[in-house]
Amino acid sequence: MIWALEQSDPDGWLNPSIKAHSDELIHFNDTRFKPILDNYKYPERSEKKDPVYYQDRAKIYFNQLNSLLMQNRYLLADDITFADVAIFPFIRQFYLVDKQWFEQSDYELLKIWLTSFINAELFLLVMNKVG
Repeated sequence: MIWALEQSDPDGWLNPSIKAHSDELIHFNDTRFKPILDNYKYPERSEKKDPVYYQDRAKIYFNQLNSLLMQNRYLLADDITFADVAIFPFIRQFYLVDKQWFEQSDYELLKIWLTSFINAELFLLVMNKVG
C-alpha cells in the first residue's frame, strides 16, 4: 500500500506529520490485534474456543481506537489517512464474525467509523465481485 501511495496519493493518505503515530498504530494492529482476530475467526485452530475470551481481549484495542475517534473524525485526523485504510479491513473482519456483539458494544464512534468505510463508494467499488 505504501508503494502504491508513494506513486500516487491524491487524497493525502500518507500524511508525514502523523507518520510515527500511524506506524505505531498499524504495528500494534499487526502484532497485537491480528493474532486475536485470527483466533476469534478460526476458533477450531485456537487454544481457547470461547469467542467471549477474544472479544474481551479485543476490547483494549477497540477502546484505544474509539478514544482516538473522540479527538478526530478518523483515527488520526479529520480526513482519512493511511492508518484508517490499513486498519479498517481487520476491524471489519472482527465485526463480521459476530455482528450482533459488535453492534451492541459501547464503541459508538468505532461503529460509525466502520460503517462509513463499509458504505464508502471506494470500498464498494473495490469489493465488487466480478462474474
